[in-house]
Amino acid sequence: MNDHRQIDKTVHEPVRLVLLIYLNAQPEATFNELLKRSGVSRGNLSSHLTKLSMAGLIAIEKSFEGNMPLTRVRIRQAGKDRLLAYWETMMGLIG
Repeated sequence: MNDHRQIDKTVHEPVRLVLLIYLNAQPEATFNELLKRSGVSRGNLSSHLTKLSMAGLIAIEKSFEGNMPLTRVRIRQAGKDRLLAYWETMMGLIG
């Protein structure tokens, strides 16, 4: 059995876990798309995306479409790797 202290707390947080799982299945998502999927406020989503970005798990690209700001997010290989490692840790805890 794995030790619960091995759980990746960056990935384990529920909103960040949902974001990583969604981004793992999509090549790219916009901020507004993630806002709808996550069900959290703009500020909360921004905070979680910043934490994931600072951990090197996602890439955030900001641009403009016309006069409107557009934020695109994609998962990095490190994010995929950490998500898989998280899953393996959880499966080890389950037995």
